[in-house]
Amino acid sequence: MQLKRVLGADREAPLDRLVDGLIVGLLERLEPDHLNDPRFALAMLRDAFRPYRKRVRGIVDRGDPSGPTDARRRFERLLATIETSLPPLPAAVALSLVREADRFLGCAVELPESDLDVASHFRMSSSFGRKARLLWAIVRSLHPLCCLEAGTAYGMGSLVILSALESQGPEGMLSTVEAQPAIAALAFESLRARFGGRVRGWLGLSEKLLPEMAAELGGVDFFFHDACHSGEAYVGDFAAVADWLSPGAAVLFDDIRWSGAGSATASRCEAGWKEVASHPRVRLAAEIGSNLGLLLVD
Repeated sequence: MQLKRVLGADREAPLDRLVDGLIVGLLERLEPDHLNDPRFALAMLRDAFRPYRKRVRGIVDRGDPSGPTDARRRFERLLATIETSLPPLPAAVALSLVREADRFLGCAVELPESDLDVASHFRMSSSFGRKARLLWAIVRSLHPLCCLEAGTAYGMGSLVILSALESQGPEGMLSTVEAQPAIAALAFESLRARFGGRVRGWLGLSEKLLPEMAAELGGVDFFFHDACHSGEAYVGDFAAVADWLSPGAAVLFDDIRWSGAGSATASRCEAGWKEVASHPRVRLAAEIGSNLGLLLVD
């Protein structure tokens, strides 16, 4: 397949020449003729490198009684970065994401938990370029050591968190939980092969396992919630780990206005998110775009 044809497919607007050249170079390294879905790879690379920013709206600010802490300053700088321009992913991390995604996109194994095969389900459920950039920026800006994730899915978000931890030194850890056995097996095998003892995968429901996971970490510096999308789950899962969140920890909720089952679901998700944001430990809460919520706890 000609790279120019791949790059030009479904193109909405001209890319900056530098970004354009970088994408061409990375596609060449990926050998697009051998990819299961080169257009999907192109879309991921565009999301990894194109200029990107999101509107940030603060909804809770309780201030700091004795002046701003280092954690608060880092958090506020992160919000400013998100609103002005998120940095691109490192090329090596972007390539890892694309290779991992393409591996799943070539998998026709039927999932016992659904009517879909792995490739079809993967397209619907995984974190890709833009969310990956946000996760990378959070870890690189806030320097967490002990990270917790609810909702592993195929491990794309986990891969980004672990890569960011790895870039900062040998100490960072991630515990991640997934409820669907077939999907968990695929994700955990891949993550352990790459990151070894830095990652522990848990199979089961987040509401049952999160307290044990947090206790094993001995304190949580960053909690990424991408599991059950419901207001009740947001409130319950946050309550399950609240006592284990370190001072200055950050919490990211995905899909705070999820409407997969209709507008009533969206309103319940939003209500759950706002209840979490009002928790006494929350020092700052901000909405990123329309569907992400980020918290700083004291």
